Amino acid sequence: MISYVYKPRRRTPGGKVEIQRTYRGRYRLNADTSVTDVTLDTADKQIAQARLAAIIQQKEREKAGLTAPASEIRAVAKSTLAHLNDFLADLMTLGRANEYTSHVKSRVEKLVADRGFQKLGDIAPDKFVTWRGQQKELSPKTLNEHLNSLSAFLNSMVMQNRTASNPLEKVSKVDTRGRQKKRRAITPDELQRLFGNKF
Repeated sequence: MISYVYKPRRRTPGGKVEIQRTYRGRYRLNADTSVTDVTLDTADKQIAQARLAAIIQQKEREKAGLTAPASEIRAVAKSTLAHLNDFLADLMTLGRANEYTSHVKSRVEKLVADRGFQKLGDIAPDKFVTWRGQQKELSPKTLNEHLNSLSAFLNSMVMQNRTASNPLEKVSKVDTRGRQKKRRAITPDELQRLFGNKF
């Protein structure tokens, strides 16, 4: 294993070497293939060494499966809606269409309100399936869109290490075959009511 603290140096355009005031740390665990560089936010070398040791200890425990990643621990304290706001802001940054972002927002917010998904840990397959079974007014397509929106949100949380997995990953979609609303041609009477007496 490699670990040490250091103060970064840089050479100014005039050729003078400047040393940064605060320490950074570098480490590589035995199973790692590359060195990780972290900021330690202190000008005291002993404090910097203690902070680096704590970071290394946390990473070793994570690799051994003895504790959740620090990012997951921090995420537990935030509400689902706070995580959702972060997700929606990222969608906007990525250039996703406003209509898509708006639909994701309304669908996830509805599920949070209806099923009490106040924290990420509250979201469970059985709770979603129970909710879905109670929705008599929503079409199969709309139910699938709710599942898609919530899953997209949860997949983003997994990618950001805010949660370990997407609990809805194995929830099946509703079969929409033969269950779409039938379209019909508008009747002359309906057409006349729509445009008034212009005909």
